[in-house]
Amino acid sequence: MTEQPWYKKASVQAAIVAGISLVIVAVIPYIFQIPNLQKRIQELEGDLQAKNFEIQGLETQLAPFKTIALGRFTGTESEALSKLAFQLNNLESAVSDIKKYAYVSTLGVNGSTNDNTGVIILTTPISLIMQDALNTNKLTHQVTFKCDDASIARYKKVIDLYPNFPFSYYGLAVCLSNHNNPIVGEYLKQAWQILKVTTTIDGHHPAHDEVLKNIEKSFADAGVELK
Repeated sequence: MTEQPWYKKASVQAAIVAGISLVIVAVIPYIFQIPNLQKRIQELEGDLQAKNFEIQGLETQLAPFKTIALGRFTGTESEALSKLAFQLNNLESAVSDIKKYAYVSTLGVNGSTNDNTGVIILTTPISLIMQDALNTNKLTHQVTFKCDDASIARYKKVIDLYPNFPFSYYGLAVCLSNHNNPIVGEYLKQAWQILKVTTTIDGHHPAHDEVLKNIEKSFADAGVELK
């Protein structure tokens, strides 16, 4: 009797059918997901196209800066753009400082705006606090700081309320220097940092130049380099 081929055996055929069934069961869910996958692919293609348009727009906006950078700086395009960005950042910082200190740059030591004869033109909230903490020579219009406890308290009050006003730091430093207080240098440096900006602003009060020179001389005499 001839032996039946293996693939015709009932057990083999049953196994083949079972295997095919498993494959179909496993594949069917993915078949139903095909439309969703196609939709997702279309969405990704749309996102990619939008990003490409965005990049093209940025490149168009960047073109003038590339021209400026390559015209002003040496190096590769990337290096020139980096240098330009650094310069623009410094300019932005300078403009921010000018906005920050524009108002106090117009004020004298007493916190008011006045002419060269010391005549007060405009009283300010700062001058109302500072007025009793200063002595003014009627002949020379020279202003000096009082160093009693009440005056020192006034300088501290101005620092708390108007931290951008440089002369309150300077006055406090002048008074504390009489007692060899080690914090004097910190107050002088705070005043110096503000005055370095205010003296660059057009229309600033001349007292800013005078006090800045005094502070720089004090540090130079002490052999201290300001940074």
